[in-house]
Amino acid sequence: MSYYTLPPGFDLVRAEELGNLLDNAYDQYNKFTQGQPWTILSGYTLVAILEATEPWKLSHFPWFPVHPLQSVPFGFVATKDGSLDVYVILRGTITPLEWLDDFTIQPIPFAPGWGNTTQGFNNLHTQFSPEIIAALKTLQATGRTLNNIYVTGHSLGAALAHLAAAGIYIELGAKPTSYTYCGPRTGDPDFADAHTQALVTWRMPARAPARVMTS
Repeated sequence: MSYYTLPPGFDLVRAEELGNLLDNAYDQYNKFTQGQPWTILSGYTLVAILEATEPWKLSHFPWFPVHPLQSVPFGFVATKDGSLDVYVILRGTITPLEWLDDFTIQPIPFAPGWGNTTQGFNNLHTQFSPEIIAALKTLQATGRTLNNIYVTGHSLGAALAHLAAAGIYIELGAKPTSYTYCGPRTGDPDFADAHTQALVTWRMPARAPARVMTS
């Protein structure tokens, strides 16, 4: 029997916690489609719901079954009761329009000095980023520090989590730690280099803790 050795600095308990919060984000979407109320996991306090519409697709894909202007939940910002931890949680692809985001791969500049991401990822990020920054500023206004921000995402959400972490660093100077699952490449080598130099990011190919790897 072989075992993986976890690298220094990797927190398996944190990774499992973030995986549970990701499940909660998928449940958030499912409850939305069923018209049922959704609640955050016990022990956490909801700060903001992250939602997206996709108006740029109106003229190109009017025949899709999900209307591009329908606002859908994509995750949330939360705090952990009794701690200073802050969480930014982003689910992965579900709707047909979100698959189009995955495949809209034209390179587009992310920020000065940060290289390129893809147009699909950036289109969604530009909707979430103001919501995330506003939520974090609200927490700051209450006296909370932003020294313990954890950003996570699965699949498409993993790419969005990398962009969100970079945006938090650029906008607020905070340094979130990312744990992402089954994510695509988010940007070009310049983006990867800038991200690696500025932030701590753990990328995992699967949700199961037994398969945690560093590349």
